Amino acid sequence: MPTTCCAPGCTQRHSKTSNVRFFRIPKDGERRKKWIIAMKRMQADNPSRLREPSSHDRICSLHFISGEPSTDVNHPDFLPTIFNFTSLSKSTSTSLKRFKRVAKRRRRLALTPYQMKENVPDSHHEQTAAQDSLDLAHHTPSHQESGTDPDPLQQQYDQLQRDYAGLQLKYQRVLDENQHLKAQREASRFTYTNLNNSVIKTLTGLPTMDLFQWLMSLVCLYLKPVGKLCSGDILLLVLMKLKLGCANKDLALRFKVAPIQVSAILNSAIPIIAKKLEFLIRWPTKDEVLKNMPNVFRRRYRRARVIIDCCEIFIQRPAYLSAHGKTWSNYNHHKTAKFLIGITPYGTVSFVSSNWGGRVSNEELAEQSGFYDRLEPGDLVLADRGFIIAEELAAYGASLAIPPSAERKQQFSQKEMEEATRLSQLRIHVEQAIERITSIFLLKISCSCTKFLYGDRWNFVGEIPPIQFCDKSIYDGNKNSDFEHVSA
Repeated sequence: MPTTCCAPGCTQRHSKTSNVRFFRIPKDGERRKKWIIAMKRMQADNPSRLREPSSHDRICSLHFISGEPSTDVNHPDFLPTIFNFTSLSKSTSTSLKRFKRVAKRRRRLALTPYQMKENVPDSHHEQTAAQDSLDLAHHTPSHQESGTDPDPLQQQYDQLQRDYAGLQLKYQRVLDENQHLKAQREASRFTYTNLNNSVIKTLTGLPTMDLFQWLMSLVCLYLKPVGKLCSGDILLLVLMKLKLGCANKDLALRFKVAPIQVSAILNSAIPIIAKKLEFLIRWPTKDEVLKNMPNVFRRRYRRARVIIDCCEIFIQRPAYLSAHGKTWSNYNHHKTAKFLIGITPYGTVSFVSSNWGGRVSNEELAEQSGFYDRLEPGDLVLADRGFIIAEELAAYGASLAIPPSAERKQQFSQKEMEEATRLSQLRIHVEQAIERITSIFLLKISCSCTKFLYGDRWNFVGEIPPIQFCDKSIYDGNKNSDFEHVSA
């Protein structure tokens, strides 16, 4: 491989017809550092750090005033000084001549005392001359021994060279320390990139970071960064709010933002996330339901299309007097928001209605939510005994399977008991799905009623297998919503 010059910006290559010579980088530690600092060749992947030359690197003679390096610390070619980033000033071109004049003067003045002292014994004269020659051989100036004053310009130049080398070393140490501190700060910052599977599951309920990354890929283009928060951190903030119910001040301290910014992020990001993830709740076809139907359904309820039930969320006391009665739930003895949820036989959420007041009956909610429009002739709907909708389903060609009621009977027959047991075992799927949704901390407390009355579109997220993630708008502005009648 041909020899090339390692100096930055130099394109010299070894050639038999060229007079350019090439020299190795010194191995001496102190001198090698000074050469590296003088060359100013930076690393390709880290432009703020100097590159360490390898044993194969060479530097050409064009970077030295005399055409070759010198071992004399006072020689201008002790370090390479000619580069494309340095200007060829008059002082550079005359520094070599100045050094030669200084060296010649030192040698002449160093010999003068011995020529004048003729009465000095030969042994003492030879010993002193040998010592002076040794000092000259090591290129150390002996101005005081010679009895002459040093050259002030040369002394100033030497001092500046030493100061420059010291400053370069300090600068490199400061750069290294700065990079180390930046890496430590980045590693300690609360951001989604520093979380693992166990932490992300605790904070958001999502089982793995891969699922969080997939979710982020769906919404990251639509979540605008806020200050230093990227789209991934905004998604993490929203999921932590929904899952843990963290206070805005707590989230502000974690993410290094103002509490008012947390409120603005939640109000803007939650509708976007709900809109982009609404495709996760879909009504499957009959073939899809039958293909994934568990064996426990195939034996007796092969035509089962959906299992339905109602879910209620506690809300705060409404501000309007007319809304008090419409939000009161006799079942929970509390102000609630009620919605209908449908689960497929294999456990995924296939239908979620808009929210209604807690006073609405199951039958009215099923009719007004548009659930019947999803059914096809021959479908079987499994429900609790509180859903008296057999006639409504018959109008759509569907049938209803509910546990038998003991209103007018003293006890169930054996056949009714077996039927009730089978249906209860199957309906456990919808109960588990509702439990996954209501396990969100934000739904365990009494939600602000104004969120529902004025349509701020707060959307709640729940874990639903096999996707393990799903969301649905609690309020979507439906004209049939009981809350819209309340707000009117």
